[in-house]
Amino acid sequence: MMKAIEVRDTLFGFLEKTIKAESAKLKVNINVLYHSNVKPDTDFTSPTVYINRQTVIEQQDTLSVDVEDYGKVRYNTVGACVVSFFFPRNLPDGYNTMERLAQGLKNALRKERFDCLW
Repeated sequence: MMKAIEVRDTLFGFLEKTIKAESAKLKVNINVLYHSNVKPDTDFTSPTVYINRQTVIEQQDTLSVDVEDYGKVRYNTVGACVVSFFFPRNLPDGYNTMERLAQGLKNALRKERFDCLW
């Protein structure tokens, strides 16, 4: 359980750091929030990015190679991390800005390697 939390924290920290760095290049002040399936109100006033995770499959494997004691099990969790971008309609060039921000994040993720994440 602790390993899953550590890996999540590492990934979320990387995402937030990268989003803020990419938004600084684009000269946009971004709010980065961690939320579960919540979208901003229709009258929000600043660009916002939501980072969310969802567990899809969680199975146990009793034949793992790193088992120390007989009968000990290892859990394999599969999930998704969703990053949602929102830009107020009253700010100019919002769609293009968010698209560039998303592409910058995708490129950074392709270069990075995380323990237990792919």
